[in-house]
Amino acid sequence: MKNLRFIGLGVALALVESALERVLPLEYLMPDLVLAFVLYMGLAGFNAARGAALAFVVGYFVDALQPGSPICLNMFVLVSIFLLSRLLTARLLLAGMVFHVALALVGSVASSLIIMGLRAIFERHVGGLEPTVVIVVTRAGATAVAAPFVFALARRLETKRVARREERLAV
Repeated sequence: MKNLRFIGLGVALALVESALERVLPLEYLMPDLVLAFVLYMGLAGFNAARGAALAFVVGYFVDALQPGSPICLNMFVLVSIFLLSRLLTARLLLAGMVFHVALALVGSVASSLIIMGLRAIFERHVGGLEPTVVIVVTRAGATAVAAPFVFALARRLETKRVARREERLAV
């Protein structure tokens, strides 16, 4: 049941992203909310198998909501980013908001570079470098700004689950 809540939050964030994509005038301003959610799972110390499975399922929905995008691309990238963030958290043991925002910024850049590299390999289409760099940097900034809000939503979901478990054990 707890996994379904996290899948629901991930799918809801993917839907919000899809709606924002249609509302925002420029793709430069588009934050990657699902990426911030997956980073939260890595920072929160989710079990590797559980977190990778959740990132996989949520990545599938992101792929399904992006027409024309290669299927499985976001699944692969989100699972990879989850595992990297989990590894970084275990190594660095930092848990401040500044670190979370910095990790969201770096994670967004890494995610964009992985997606661009995979698309260049498989689609054989490489666009202009200058517009691509501008998009990567501005989207990373938008993701870093949105990350604290996504982390707060996910933490609230996690604390509700822990509180319910403690109530059941107390009874």
